[in-house]
Amino acid sequence: MIHDHWYKNAIIYGIDVKTFQDSNGDGIGDFPGLTSRLDYLADLGITCLWLLPFYTSPNRDNGYDVADFYSIHPSLGTLDEFQHFLQEAHARNLRVVVDLVVHHTSTEHPWFKAARSSPTSIYRDYYIWSGKNPKNHHPGNAFPGPENDTWCYDDVADAWYFHQFYHFQPDLNIANVQVQEEIFRIVEFWCALGVDGFRVDAAGLMFSYKGLPNTVTKMPGRFLRKLNQLIRKHHKHAVLLGEADTQPSEMALYYWEGERIQMLLNFLLNQSLFAGMATGTAEPIIAMLSRIPVLPQKAQWVNFLRNLDELNIDKLPKEEQARIYEVFGKDVTSHIYNRGLRRRVAPMMNSDKRLKFLFALLFALPGTPLICYGDEIGMGEDLSLEERSSVRTPMQWSSEKNAGFSEANPKKTILPVISRGKYAYKKVNVATAKKDPNSIYAHLQHLIALHKQLPLLSNSAPDVISLSNPHILGLSYKVRGSMVVTLFNLSPRDQIIEHDLALFHGKQVKERLSNRSYKKARAPGSIELDAYGYRWFTHEA
Repeated sequence: MIHDHWYKNAIIYGIDVKTFQDSNGDGIGDFPGLTSRLDYLADLGITCLWLLPFYTSPNRDNGYDVADFYSIHPSLGTLDEFQHFLQEAHARNLRVVVDLVVHHTSTEHPWFKAARSSPTSIYRDYYIWSGKNPKNHHPGNAFPGPENDTWCYDDVADAWYFHQFYHFQPDLNIANVQVQEEIFRIVEFWCALGVDGFRVDAAGLMFSYKGLPNTVTKMPGRFLRKLNQLIRKHHKHAVLLGEADTQPSEMALYYWEGERIQMLLNFLLNQSLFAGMATGTAEPIIAMLSRIPVLPQKAQWVNFLRNLDELNIDKLPKEEQARIYEVFGKDVTSHIYNRGLRRRVAPMMNSDKRLKFLFALLFALPGTPLICYGDEIGMGEDLSLEERSSVRTPMQWSSEKNAGFSEANPKKTILPVISRGKYAYKKVNVATAKKDPNSIYAHLQHLIALHKQLPLLSNSAPDVISLSNPHILGLSYKVRGSMVVTLFNLSPRDQIIEHDLALFHGKQVKERLSNRSYKKARAPGSIELDAYGYRWFTHEA
């Protein structure tokens, strides 16, 4: 059955407002700048924007250290400008999902300032404190290397506070009902302004053990259900998108009949894509497709190649991790947090052919596709920048000053544009890509249009086609006589599929996407795929 939930048929585009478009020449992207680029996004085929944090913040962690949940960072604009952006986005049929960062706050947040000032403050229990040094009471920090502990001593409070992320991001005590009520008020505020949903940051850690007893929410499912009901009370089509990088056995907590979090970022399948590319075989992808749960009708996977954090590969078998490092992480400066790579997808693939292949595979996976800004033109990374800033450089619009991102002095931009090497902005930019019918941009625009014509890909689960060739991934979607079959060669060598593909028999099959023109099959009952080749076939009843 094809469902009409908008998020199941969406094309999501992730944006960091700070690095997308500067409108006033101060070197920082802002909402007026983003508004000026909405036509570009609509023309590409995007239907939903996911905005990284834009709240008032010291910006020590790219805005994820929030100091005020109810205001826009002054450098990014005003609430009026945000509302104008929202109106213009909706006028172009673009939904807007914003980050809900309530796992922690900044140490600059008024709640934390009040909490540290007095042990009798009601805000003291908004956080997790210990009067004595509780070292070794928790398995570890999310950022090993930059952070070596999960507890930090505060000299004003004369106590230690718990932090799973940076030391300037104290964890909120979600088990505290007052904290939950604060979260509900935050959500209601942004719902009233008209947002279409929230990406729940660090959802996989929000309900985890936080170092001391009585800090784990007793009924996390009830909290998530109430959160879902609250946003839908204000906006019946609003959604929650969860960042829950966890094991399959633990995922039901978050989606549960689609009444809690409707969309989940598919971290496990994302990791297996790179394992498949590194090994040249389909087995890692097939194995993961068999492990991840088939979601209920109202829930949906969100698939992606890269996001604006690290490529985390720690859920993969050690041998697959080692192969990924060997193939995509030869430069050890690209490694991060002992669990992955701080690279963009284009330089990892190191060829337009492989990048086009990977996008074609992404759009053939069950779920909703997500693209991060700049990946549609094959932007690169800057490994000279610290930690994850390497993949957060400004959008490259043109070959003009600062890649068309800003009129500021190049030394004053929030991060430097990529100006050297294969991925320099004078070579890789939107203006150039839009003129080239063979560009990554043109390929992705075509993929998006085709994906919208094939709702089976977003609304049903595929069967993996049993093939004897280990390099080929075959996926078959079938509903009510309609069919989509996709084939992918993960090998750098041409391959022949010696398979009669009985599901084609007696059907008028149309090829919808291919990386080349095929004049004829090599033999009866066989299908040819060149190196990193892909073919999509459809049949309509």
